Amino acid sequence: MKKLTLNYLFIGLGFTLILLGWFISSVYYEVAVNLYFAIVLLSMVVLTVLIPLLRWLFCNVSKTYTIKKGGHYSGFRFKPFIKKSSQSVDVTFHEGCNTYEKGNDQLNEQINKLFGFGDILHHNNSDRIGWRYNNLTKKIDLFNYRYVYGELKVVGIGDVLIGQKIRIDLKSSTYWFGVNRFPYFGGKAVAPNDVKITLTFK
Repeated sequence: MKKLTLNYLFIGLGFTLILLGWFISSVYYEVAVNLYFAIVLLSMVVLTVLIPLLRWLFCNVSKTYTIKKGGHYSGFRFKPFIKKSSQSVDVTFHEGCNTYEKGNDQLNEQINKLFGFGDILHHNNSDRIGWRYNNLTKKIDLFNYRYVYGELKVVGIGDVLIGQKIRIDLKSSTYWFGVNRFPYFGGKAVAPNDVKITLTFK
């Protein structure tokens, strides 16, 4: 049943109960009507305020993330979670991710961050997917980029063409509480142009 139809049903039933109240003189009926309106009001608050707020706070948003030229972040977000050990995401790198400048070792060798999760202080413990444009193969190299008790561990996991959609499954030990991580350009070098990456969280 559509949300709008359900709202009209609740409103119609409420008016019907009010009209019947003119003909039914009973304390129990009055209590039942008051209880009905209290439940409807609470339901509306939950559906229109609480659930959207929780979704905004905890759910990752599938969209094209943009890191502006000269920046590191694709936006500032705080998306906490409770108990997580895996994440599956469909990823597409767009034109502009082929970041390469001759002689710029920092830009060419740093591993940028794609997505992941971990402790609030991610340099302590976290699991992310990293990426770097490979000017020789003209592909994006992918990495498992992990911090384990402050020690960085990086392992290559494959590559992908720009414009090609790929499903990436990230698995780790269980984090009982932490935050999700989103596209970040760096290392230290900033994005030399707008960098766009589409993430579809599964």
